[in-house]
Amino acid sequence: MKKQVTLVILIALFLIMPTVNAKSMKATDYIQKIADDAGGNKNSIEVIGNTGLAYDGTADNNLRYVGKNPNNYVWFNDELWRIVGIMYNVEDENGGKTAKLKLVRDKDLSVYIPYDIRDMSINSANGVNEWGKSNLYKLLNPGFDNNTENIPNILGYTNNSLYWNRKKGNCLRMNYRWIYPRWEKASITTTECDFSNEGIKEESKSLIENVYWNTGSLPSNFNEKTVFELYQNERGEAKKCTSNNTTCNDNVTRENRTLGRVGLLHSTDFIFETDTSNTNRATLFENPASEFKDYFYDRWLYRGWNINPIDIENEGFNVANYDSNWGIETRTASGTWNEYEYVFPSVYLKNSVLLTGGIGTYSNPYIV
Repeated sequence: MKKQVTLVILIALFLIMPTVNAKSMKATDYIQKIADDAGGNKNSIEVIGNTGLAYDGTADNNLRYVGKNPNNYVWFNDELWRIVGIMYNVEDENGGKTAKLKLVRDKDLSVYIPYDIRDMSINSANGVNEWGKSNLYKLLNPGFDNNTENIPNILGYTNNSLYWNRKKGNCLRMNYRWIYPRWEKASITTTECDFSNEGIKEESKSLIENVYWNTGSLPSNFNEKTVFELYQNERGEAKKCTSNNTTCNDNVTRENRTLGRVGLLHSTDFIFETDTSNTNRATLFENPASEFKDYFYDRWLYRGWNINPIDIENEGFNVANYDSNWGIETRTASGTWNEYEYVFPSVYLKNSVLLTGGIGTYSNPYIV
């Protein structure tokens, strides 16, 4: 009798779980359908039923997966990734703006990688906070196979599209030495980066859209801003390093958007994914960003480099990072001796990409 009851329950759960039709659907259409079928209201930012989806209430009103562990797993590149959500008005390389599915790798890359490293004389050896010119951008994206850096004693190719090409090679790294009472940057070296088992596979490359990533600067008082204000900052001005002192002498032009295949998450991606089932979502999001560090255990995104720079006067090296204990925080592009540089690559899928199976769980992810 117990076996019969168990079988009935399992069949019932299977019938009510969303599943992709055998003939498949466009990825964005399917996720949108889940929200619509559950009575999703685009004028509300509360979680839609038990879907784990919620609109974010920004000017783009993106549809995001939120909470501790929503069913947003997807099998992509022969590994687990997760769906951040449907991002509306994403501009591709041809200038077209459409809704696109944004993914992030479920696990960070196996090598800890700085955002950027330059010659020791540049920005006091702290790197440059311009995404499109950074070492990390060159590592993740195509077109830099023969990349070298103008750094003394660093010979040969470095950060040369290794992740995109699924290859092994050298990445820049900073050496430190203890000079009482603190660790000091000592020299620049290279470390082996092996992406032969975790880089982008050839069959996956055709699924990734070449889009403009928003790289506007967060203000120095970012923790006093609401998530809606930060969302606008990410799409606003990118502040140039202009003082020409030792911490701001890179002369690199800052851009508020960068064309690329692979990027990083934005700071607001982490905040918007917060589970607010125990409070009113709209009310909570009127609080400053500093409030959200207390909700670490209530979100599925929890750490890693962010794509956006932070604008601090007379400093050209500050980058946003999300930390499980502190929320959004400021880090130098070159990292520091005790900071782990977690890298979670993110991509936008082409509109033609189909979901062909799965239900979005860890054990039965969506398949593209």
